[in-house]
Amino acid sequence: MTLTLSNVKLQELYQRWRGGLQQWGDVANPKRYQLPTAPGPAGRRVLRNLSRFQSNYLLVFLGLTVASILLYPVLLLGILVILLAFYFILHRSHEHKLSIYGYEINTQQQYIGVGVLSIPFLWIIGAGATIIWVLSISTLLAVIHATLFNSDNDDPLRSDHLLVEHV
Repeated sequence: MTLTLSNVKLQELYQRWRGGLQQWGDVANPKRYQLPTAPGPAGRRVLRNLSRFQSNYLLVFLGLTVASILLYPVLLLGILVILLAFYFILHRSHEHKLSIYGYEINTQQQYIGVGVLSIPFLWIIGAGATIIWVLSISTLLAVIHATLFNSDNDDPLRSDHLLVEHV
């Protein structure tokens, strides 16, 4: 059985993401950064760069997420507790049925219960602030990069026509 997400194979999604990754040397090349000259071209530049570098921006987001989890041990411990609860449900459901006041709770209901209870638990240990921090920093970095990165299409010297000034 293959894992699917909305009838699209996860492997296809991964391959598409990998195909969209740009070389980090190109992403961080300081010679390619310059302020846009006008608002119109700046908007087109931002949209083009957001589309072109979206896989790189996702990787930055995932890196910041992993770093924030590792740097905040309470959050790491909380995630491990939740994963342990899911693991416990997975292995306990085959051996024993859970019943509360005579009502049998099936495995799906147990998973939903742990998921619902994990939301306030994660909020109490500070996951909400971490999520906001990671989303804010990732968005800020992506917008700054998309605004300042000058692709080949923006450079008049690399286009099909050269600007000629009459003297």
